[in-house]
Order: sequence, then structure tokens, then C-alpha cells
Amino acid sequence: MSSTTMKVPTPVKWVFDRFPVVQYQTIPQSKAIAYSDTVNRCFEFRDVKSSMHNPEYDGGNSKNDNSGNDNFQLGVYSVHGFEIGGTDVMLARDPLCLYAQLSLCKKNNLRLPTKFEEGNNEKKNQPKLDAESTLDSHFTTDVAGIRKPGNKVVILSEKAHKDERLPILIETTMNGQSKNIKRYVRSMDSIMIILDSKLESAELAIGNLLDTTVYDAFLLCTIHNNLVYETYGCSPDTLHTLSKRNRFFTRHPQISSLSLGQIYTPSPSDLEKQLAMAKDILLLLQSTHDKFSDYLRLKVASYVLALLHLPSFGEFLRAECSKLLDDSTTIVKDFV
Repeated sequence: MSSTTMKVPTPVKWVFDRFPVVQYQTIPQSKAIAYSDTVNRCFEFRDVKSSMHNPEYDGGNSKNDNSGNDNFQLGVYSVHGFEIGGTDVMLARDPLCLYAQLSLCKKNNLRLPTKFEEGNNEKKNQPKLDAESTLDSHFTTDVAGIRKPGNKVVILSEKAHKDERLPILIETTMNGQSKNIKRYVRSMDSIMIILDSKLESAELAIGNLLDTTVYDAFLLCTIHNNLVYETYGCSPDTLHTLSKRNRFFTRHPQISSLSLGQIYTPSPSDLEKQLAMAKDILLLLQSTHDKFSDYLRLKVASYVLALLHLPSFGEFLRAECSKLLDDSTTIVKDFV
């Protein structure tokens, strides 16, 4: 088939040859802003050279080994600095997110992320923005200069998952110089099922009390003290989405009757009742915590440290549950 070339009409050619009349300056790249925002939302777990305190670690001979081309990112609502032994580590504010964070440290023999401060060499040596910046964000560099995947805690919106609940675990497997990438996303429900399976059968009832009574007290106090945005990154008028998490709405049906945009405020009587029940459970746990399995200790510590920063619980924990608080702090210290 012969090809024919259509001649562009002279008036049309004249217009296209002369436009644009004005050449505007180049629009600055927004990658730097996006990259800075990504860095501020990502906190990398640190490797542990010694496995003495973690009997689960097998020296890197099985699927627990992170020295290959696998990495994970734990998506949480928010984090805050917790100083221990002179080190400011970054912990998830929400107890369920913190439970997942501490469990990942134990399972993979990792240390907790530390707080990023301006001038930190690790941050200054982050890869430059170029064509490989997206790929490089999956990697860190070890002391030998070898690029390896990095495991991170990442601040995400609840919209990051279709269930609109965090935490989520994003597991990435890279094969053949990262040419083939497979990504798996575990939902909050999937994560909690796995973690609860590590509890002894006799401990499941304690775990359930934590996830219902104590969790409800945490959320009600968070709402009462106007800490919803700080903790969950959402405004009080979007609690209808947050109430679906951990089936909170089934135990507090009044929140389900709110119309979209209406702010929920717990009544003083409901709040006082919930606080009293949660404090009774914490006192009970203090007398038996030395008999708990490792993962139940992690779960209890997650709730204790999350409650510690609430006005309704901080003084109570320091005065009435000092042993439980000390044990929780010790757990965190193991991962510093």
C-alpha cells in the first residue's frame, strides 16, 4: 500500500509555527516536595546484629531473613517519639498499630525506628531525586555499601486500604535486580488473626478484654480529649468510619445513629464507666503479667504505652500500675 502525505494548509502551518506567543518559565519540579513529605512519613526499622534476646530469630536461614530482596512497610495512622535510655524511638500512637509494630520487631529481629532530626546523616544520604528515586525508596545501604531493601513504618490514610482500617502490612518481593516486583497487602483483620494465633489458648480471653474494654476506653478518651486528629489523622466528624474498626460500633450503638458530619461526644457516665472497667483490667493484668507469653506481653505493652499519653490514664498507670508500666518499658528497651 502506498503512503500519501497530506500537505498542511498554509494558514494552519503559520499558526503552529508561531505559537506559543509567550514562553513561560519552567514549572519547578514538585518531586522535591513529594520526596520530603515521603521521608517525613517513613521511619525505617534498624537491623539487630545480635539475636540473643530473640529466640525466634534463626540467623537468617529461613523466611524470617530480610537480607534478600524482600521488605515490608507497616502502615499506621500516626507515630510519636518515646524517649528511652537516651534514644527517641518512634512508636505508633494506636495500640493495635503498636502491637503490630512491636511484633514485627520480635519476629524479624529488628530495632525500632528512631526520630529523624535535621542534619541526621542517614537522612542526608538518601538517594537523589532522579529516574530511579521510586525504586531507591525501597532500599537502604548497609555498612558494606550493599543496597538492600528497607523495612519501614509508614504514616498512611485509612483510605490506603479498601477496609479503611489500619494497620496494614505491605510486603514486597523483588526478584532479579528488582525487575520483577510482587506486592502483597495484609489487612488489619489478617494481621490480628495471625498475631492472636500466637497467644496461648488460655490467653485469648485476656486478649479479647484488651481489644474490647480497654480499646474502647482508649478510643473514648481520645475523642473526649480532642486527640482524634493527632492519633488517627481524621476529624471528629468522620468517626463513623473509625467506629467500624475493631467493631467499636457494636458496643456503642449510639455512634451509628449519627448522621454524616455530626460530631460524637461520649456522655460523662459512659466515659466514667468505661474508664473504671479498663482500669480494673489493668490492675488485674499487673498481678499476673509475669506469667504471660511473649506475644501477650507485647500486646499488653502496646495498650499500656498507648494509654500512657492520655490524661485519664497517665497518672493512674504511674501510680497504680508501675510494675506493668516498667515491664512495658522494658519490652520497648529490648528493641532499642
